[in-house]
Amino acid sequence: MSRRRSAPFEPLWERRNVVLLTTALALGYGFFATIAFKENAPVRGELALGAAGLSALLSVLGWRQLRLTVLYPLILCLITGLVWTTLVVLSLRAQPIPSSVLSSCGLVLGLALTWYPLRVALRWALAVCLPVAVAGFWASYADPPALVVGGMLLLLIVYITQYNHELIRERATRQHLETLVIRDPLTGLYNRRVPQEQLTQLLGQKGRPEDVAVVLLDLDRFKSINDTFGHRRGDEVLVTVSSVLSQQFPAGTLLCRWGGEEFLIILYGHAVDQARAAVEQVLEAVRRRTDLDGLTFSAGGAMLTETLDLQDLIALADSRLYAAKAAGRDQACWAT
Repeated sequence: MSRRRSAPFEPLWERRNVVLLTTALALGYGFFATIAFKENAPVRGELALGAAGLSALLSVLGWRQLRLTVLYPLILCLITGLVWTTLVVLSLRAQPIPSSVLSSCGLVLGLALTWYPLRVALRWALAVCLPVAVAGFWASYADPPALVVGGMLLLLIVYITQYNHELIRERATRQHLETLVIRDPLTGLYNRRVPQEQLTQLLGQKGRPEDVAVVLLDLDRFKSINDTFGHRRGDEVLVTVSSVLSQQFPAGTLLCRWGGEEFLIILYGHAVDQARAAVEQVLEAVRRRTDLDGLTFSAGGAMLTETLDLQDLIALADSRLYAAKAAGRDQACWAT
């Protein structure tokens, strides 16, 4: 039995922008048609009016969830078809080619460069610009200087669009590298770097906050999962546990995979009793999970004000973690 291919993800903002674009095209062509009729140019008016109707139809189709991979070429085909039809009609009537045709060429090129790679965009540009250039052999241009300026603007559009694409790619690459530096690749939680910097900064303040708690969590008997089911299952458990921690701890909590099956949590704005309650809630949530092969957490907690430097703070939480394990596991210890 063949599987259906899932449709590619289409951001809502992109669909909204396309609907706005087609609506603007419909209004623009409608405005142009009004001007053309007033200037006693019924042919141009009728063409613009038809384009306005088709643009409005595309706007409705876009709003009705027509896939963008279909909508994009339809928009470009509409504008390109309008240029071709205008050239044919004006050539048959021995009328000069208006500068508005050049504007349509620029519109096709700009949209194609936005939506497609350069090679595909240049094909669209060739499809719309080549007929305009060829038509100039037997039809005159209404405004020759505008043709030169239009050509220069087309080149400028190509340059600016490609430059922006390069900037976006460079920014995305930089953000990806920055994410690799501070994120654990398996769970997506922070690695050690971020909590160490945060705690070092807090400990260096003159008036250290009294409502910051540091908690070390360790999965009990996690080694048995790797030994019994393999490391792949162990990785799946770590990912699931990370999701549980993200869901159960309050918003604004800093979550870090400290190493192996150990996690470090920084709770901001929590007095010791509140921090204890938050950790107990997480321990209970892990106990209730049926997809963690019966695993539980042991935890050791310390308040920021209990020590003077980072190493002592981590060591204090770590000693309490081992005290919780020595007391029978599946519990939290906040005093030694």
